[in-house]
Amino acid sequence: MASQKLDFLTKIDRKAMEAAAAGVTAPSAAPAAAPAASAAPAPTVSAKAPEVFKALAERLAANPALAAELGAVVQFNVTGPDGQWVVDGSKVTSGRNSAAAAFLTLSDEDLAALAAGTADAKALFQHGRLRVDGDVRVAHRLGLLKNA
Repeated sequence: MASQKLDFLTKIDRKAMEAAAAGVTAPSAAPAAAPAASAAPAPTVSAKAPEVFKALAERLAANPALAAELGAVVQFNVTGPDGQWVVDGSKVTSGRNSAAAAFLTLSDEDLAALAAGTADAKALFQHGRLRVDGDVRVAHRLGLLKNA
């Protein structure tokens, strides 16, 4: 019975199949569309993450209780444009720390929304826009980014 389901293979054009296997387009194929001559350049994306982490560093230095509230070393991996920051107590540095308690991955736009207070970590996580590796409890304390 299963072999009867393969009956459609007898109807395939053998010459077109051999030409496709050889990398040659069949004569009946439509010509490819020409690329646009006046393609507009992509808009330049301005990274918001450096500003957010600079403001966060200033807030943590001014208010040590915020640093104690976080209570862990956190590695932020920001995408679009890419960047990495480490929050360790009241110190915020650019770079990577492989010994961090939590690794948070999110887009530059979502980080800016967290800082502005227009998004929360829970909603971003539930929609797959915030990835948390390591200690998930740290993500519950990301409210310190608000107004950063």
